[in-house]
Amino acid sequence: MTQKPLKIFVAMPGGDLGLNASFRTSEGVKKGFLEPIRKGLEEALHRPVEMKIEKDEDRPGSFGQSMFKEAFEAEVYLADLTGANPNVYLELGVRWAARDNVTVLVIQDMKDYKPNIGQQKVIQYGGKTENLPEGIQRTVNAIVQGLRDKAHVDSLVRLSVPVVTCSQKEWEEMRQTIEQLRAERGEEYLDAAMRTNDLKQRIELLLKAIHVNPFLHAGHYELGRAYANSGDKPKAAESYREAIRLSDRTAKYHKDFGIFLSRWGEEPPDQAKIQQGIQALGNALEIDDADADTQAALGGAMRRLAMWQAPRHVDVDKLEEAQKCYDRAARLSNGNDPYPLLNSARIELLLAGLGDKNSRLVHLGTAQTAFTRVLPLCQYKVNQASEGSKPWWAMLDLHDCLLFSGRVDEAATLLAKAKSLIPETEFAGVREAFLSPYIDFLSLTVLDGAILDAAKVISQEWSSASATTVQK
Repeated sequence: MTQKPLKIFVAMPGGDLGLNASFRTSEGVKKGFLEPIRKGLEEALHRPVEMKIEKDEDRPGSFGQSMFKEAFEAEVYLADLTGANPNVYLELGVRWAARDNVTVLVIQDMKDYKPNIGQQKVIQYGGKTENLPEGIQRTVNAIVQGLRDKAHVDSLVRLSVPVVTCSQKEWEEMRQTIEQLRAERGEEYLDAAMRTNDLKQRIELLLKAIHVNPFLHAGHYELGRAYANSGDKPKAAESYREAIRLSDRTAKYHKDFGIFLSRWGEEPPDQAKIQQGIQALGNALEIDDADADTQAALGGAMRRLAMWQAPRHVDVDKLEEAQKCYDRAARLSNGNDPYPLLNSARIELLLAGLGDKNSRLVHLGTAQTAFTRVLPLCQYKVNQASEGSKPWWAMLDLHDCLLFSGRVDEAATLLAKAKSLIPETEFAGVREAFLSPYIDFLSLTVLDGAILDAAKVISQEWSSASATTVQK
């Protein structure tokens, strides 16, 4: 197998080499000094050697571009200081700044040596007759030793400054590799976080994920959800906002942030936060206006805005807007999702508590019919639900259908089962979503009899419940 040639770049003056030079021309230096060095290196290293001399280079571009590139890239750099040529000194400075080794300084007569470059050893090859063979051998030895001792630093600059030099291409490749490793490491932590149902552990893993990859927007999003379930609402808001900043065209980030804000503004009542939630949901719909879940979530935020001063004041117009959102969500899901259908029925219950006797009867009748009509669909969703699809949501929908259809005992049994399935990482969000309508119903005294008693029990138990107490 042919070995890759060793490439040596020679920085030397062109033209007359000065009065102190034994070889007055560069051609004389090439034949009498450089060529014997090349042959000596091939013999010592057992590999081909190529020499490039600055004065021989004939390429487009400025002189500076050529010499600086070679100063950076050359495996071996030979600087001939004969004649005290300023360009050679400039090139040497660039070389010393760019590379640890291998740089060898040669000169024909020490009279041309400039002492302000330090105590670097300079090999003399001119003057006395014996200087030439000795200079050739010393140069060969210096190059061979420098190639073998990769840790040796022969640069006066880099002896004092602990730096590493690489090309822009190498830097970009390393940067991309680091970003890839960070992303992969972040994804690993994210995956691990989403596999655990321990809320504290999930938050710890998500924090590690965004530490190794601060640009992992999914990590910030999931951290927002986790903080929300832990009750740390300020940190939840901060995490949601960072996820949106990193990926502002991801509709679900805006949607879940909007839901979070509207629920945050519900207890204690905060109209501004609910309105911010509505704005975030509007942003989600600008990205995807055909998403039924977002339309339904907007209905929920509108309901909270309508009820935020209840029972002292209820905005009926906002309740009707909320119902329209639920109806749009039902159409978008082709009537196959019980959630918007049930929420539209819940709005009817609220409206029943706001009108006169005749209006109350009409709204109650409409609600009763809606709950009865949706019951088979809710039952089907429960039967089809798997553990991975968060079955408690379907069970909670069926519970409401059963309760408001008058099947109170069946509803209570189902509710207890649903609560036992909700993991700690999800419980706070589920509790807020499920409990909120019951608080509204009780504030308007729209329920009566056994259904009213059941609603009071739900409000009391779920207000104080946590995932830990529920699952014991």
